[in-house]
Formats: sequence, structure tokens, C-alpha cells
Amino acid sequence: ERQTQHKQVVMQIMMMIQENIRHPFTLDELAERCGYSPNSIITFFREETGHTPFSFLQKARIEAAKRQLSDSDLPVGIIAEECGFSGYVNFYKSFVKLEGIAPLEWRKLRRGCRAHFPWE
Repeated sequence: ERQTQHKQVVMQIMMMIQENIRHPFTLDELAERCGYSPNSIITFFREETGHTPFSFLQKARIEAAKRQLSDSDLPVGIIAEECGFSGYVNFYKSFVKLEGIAPLEWRKLRRGCRAHFPWE
């Protein structure tokens, strides 16, 4: 029963993040919204996902940014803002850390692949 409760808390947090990607979530805020301590939230998240809430948030934001990079011509700074990053530099560093490539290069490669593989 406790494990199910922990899983529900993690799912609740994941949904909050996905639905409000721009929101500047803090661990304290997530914990308060779920009725648990910050340490409990971290423990539940690690048990269920192997990650911290912060790393999930960063990955979710990067995935949202990748969708926008792929599907729009918006400037990277605007995409960073729309995906909840505090600034371009923060976004750039996070993107390179997770993807191994700069956002504009990722966009160019992605669009280049589409030109060769129109069914994607």
C-alpha cells in the first residue's frame, strides 16, 4: 500500500510538471502540494524512477524544447523561456549536457534528417 502511495505521488508530480512546464517549480513547492517533506519526495522519486524530481524536470523541459526546435522557427531564447528555463545560458548548458550537442545544431541535424527521410 505504501509503495502504491509513493507511486501515486510521483505520478502526481510528473503530471504537474508536464502540464506546467514553464512554472519555476521548487522542491519545497512540490512537497507542499503533495503533502510530504522534500526529502520524502526525493526518496519516492528515486525509488520509482531512479532520478530526482529536478532531473525529471530538466529532462521534461529539454523534451519540450526539442519539440519546439523541431516544429517551429522560434528563436532558441524564446523556446528556452517557453520551456521554463531561467535564461538562454541555463538552457544551453542543460541541452548540451543531456543531448551532447547545442540546440541550434540539434535543430539543423533534425531538419536535415527530415529532408532525407520525409516519413519521420
